[in-house]
Amino acid sequence: MKTILTAACIAGLFCAAFAVVVDVVSNHLTMLQTIAIAALSGFLGALVGQLTVSRKR
Repeated sequence: MKTILTAACIAGLFCAAFAVVVDVVSNHLTMLQTIAIAALSGFLGALVGQLTVSRKR
């Protein structure tokens, strides 16, 4: 359970940081681009979380 929570927290932090970047440039993006970036953020956040947890083992 600790591993799952750690991965989720890391993914959440990554997505929060990514959201700051998106907020800065979002005035220049279309809705479709914003949705694509949100999907990319979730994917990369989950990937970073899993990679970080798997390296700690």
